[in-house]
Amino acid sequence: MGIIEDERSSALVSGVRAGRTNKTRSLRSRSEYESFRPSVKRSPEVLVKISGFTKGGFHLKAHMSYVSRKGNIDIEDEEGSIFRDLDSIQSMAKAWQREIDEGNPPKTNRRDAVRMVLSMPPGTDPMALKKAVRQFAKETFDNHAYVFALHTDEKHPHVHLTVQMRGFDGERLNPRKKDLQNWREALAACLLDEGVDCVATPRASRTRGYERERTTSKSKVEEQTSVL
Repeated sequence: MGIIEDERSSALVSGVRAGRTNKTRSLRSRSEYESFRPSVKRSPEVLVKISGFTKGGFHLKAHMSYVSRKGNIDIEDEEGSIFRDLDSIQSMAKAWQREIDEGNPPKTNRRDAVRMVLSMPPGTDPMALKKAVRQFAKETFDNHAYVFALHTDEKHPHVHLTVQMRGFDGERLNPRKKDLQNWREALAACLLDEGVDCVATPRASRTRGYERERTTSKSKVEEQTSVL
């Protein structure tokens, strides 16, 4: 995210002469270690990360061109409108920038939109992920204009979600670490609704779980190899 063989190889054991090191032990120890790794299937972790922010019209247009692969990938907005070619995508970006400029005081380093990537491991149904992101965005950013696009050109399907920082009511987004975890959990709930097995474990819990499993596995390996 092993089954230990109880039988001993009599040919290998009987072939070891007195006074020589039995090489089978060192060979088996690695095999035993591999077999003690946790074999319980883990649910895949949901990934939600902020990849950056757009600042200014030129940056926004370049970003929209990128997520649409220069017009080769559909972009969908919060109203369900689909933009299928580069001209319509660039027109949408210009309209966005006009809205942003009208609703925000001019600043040279103003964050206009937050860029996010939401992804799942290889093997996840891409369309289920897209449907889940659509619902997630609708529930989480209902006060903001946003667009999203599904990418399947890599092994792990992922969606680029771009959200205007300033909401319809004038309130601006201010993402914090706790928001990312809340978003992961919200997306996981939407994925589960689509039949996609997943979890959104907090990082601290994942770290503790890994250390606990590693300690348990090591203890089992030491116990097993001590009787060889």
